[in-house]
Amino acid sequence: MHCHKLVAAVGNAHDFVPVTAFTEVHTGGPIKLGAVVPSMMQVALAASSLWNAYLPESFPTTTMNVTTANLPGMTVGQIWIPCAGSVCNITIDPSYAASYNVLVHEFGHGLGLPYGAVSSKFPNLKVDESNHWAPATIDPSEIMTAILDPHPYLAKYTLDAISGGLYNHSGCNSPSDCQWHIHCAHYHRHAPGQCTDHPCINCNTTDDYWTGIAVFCILLFTFVPLCLLASPL
Repeated sequence: MHCHKLVAAVGNAHDFVPVTAFTEVHTGGPIKLGAVVPSMMQVALAASSLWNAYLPESFPTTTMNVTTANLPGMTVGQIWIPCAGSVCNITIDPSYAASYNVLVHEFGHGLGLPYGAVSSKFPNLKVDESNHWAPATIDPSEIMTAILDPHPYLAKYTLDAISGGLYNHSGCNSPSDCQWHIHCAHYHRHAPGQCTDHPCINCNTTDDYWTGIAVFCILLFTFVPLCLLASPL
């Protein structure tokens, strides 16, 4: 067991998915919240909800305890990994502007980003001894790199690695990633889409968007000539 310390890059940080975007909290899933300081409860609920939305309830359960403390230097968060007895103890520096990003990162360690895993997108990107994607220069904004980018994102290949290559998660980049579903609904620009059988409402769905464009073009080129033929000269 060792203490993993997360360092943040210099820059104006923002929450890659705003906490206010979570109108539904996914309490069913692999992350359970344990002892969380009240000031971080809303952020912890949102961060756990993100992971729980992608990973199945059959995934091994991990309890996350969250405390706050002033951490030295550019360190914004730390966690002891692997977590003893499936209970993780996380400390975050409350002075960092995007504590949500820190918790998403540390929760990813708690779930288990396995050493030696290879990215399903970048063949030369692997998880090193510190349980981060390396070399970070390949995709420096991915949230599970060693230095937290001010504008991070969560990649589908991270979900692939955490699920052990079984791809038993609902993350997707396109409908072709969804074996049993017909839609890949993109709710957030900086996170993977989610496979679903339900049409997406009030969200950014790339596949549904282009499907709509195609349908519009078909209708346009079908009915406009008919209208011209039917109109009197």
